[in-house]
Amino acid sequence: CLVLAKNLKAKNQFGNWLARHKVHKRYHALTLQAPPRGNLRHDMLVPRTQNDRRRADELFGPGPRLLRKDKNNRGFSPESWKPCKLIVHSFTSMGSYFHVEITLISGRPHQIRAQLAACDAPLVDDALYLSGQDAVLLPNTNNNDLILAPPARTSDLKAPNKAIGLAATEIHFAGRHASIRIPPWWLNKEFSSQ
Repeated sequence: CLVLAKNLKAKNQFGNWLARHKVHKRYHALTLQAPPRGNLRHDMLVPRTQNDRRRADELFGPGPRLLRKDKNNRGFSPESWKPCKLIVHSFTSMGSYFHVEITLISGRPHQIRAQLAACDAPLVDDALYLSGQDAVLLPNTNNNDLILAPPARTSDLKAPNKAIGLAATEIHFAGRHASIRIPPWWLNKEFSSQ
């Protein structure tokens, strides 16, 4: 969903709602596995210092985001870890795939993609975030830990030539509700018949 402000006052008000978690977004996803239902919480690496940015770029390139489930900072400064929260409401089987309904709580870049991949339920056609078996683990981590970037640097990956299995479908703020009337591409009969 894209929200455009008519003036600076409206822009600032919307930013205030975002900061206070008064904006809720609903997404539909198409995944390769069923994710766990309920609240998902991880910490995402959002480098705040120049050293952290440099180290993250060396390890992963500019794209993939690192998640953690514990409090091990893995050599990054503590302020570079930010909470990521989403709710998986439901999922339904669609042959080899799963249609998932999600409410995004925190809204970090790549959050849904990274968190679902961390739960071994990556999005369909998402080359940037692979399943846990293919992910790279940082030193001092264990199998119970987190899933992060694909083994190849993002500079080695090509842009996808088709859409990934993720679509924003609703947004709620200030007592207002907006929804997209076009279904996600995988629910569109035109695509499903191909």
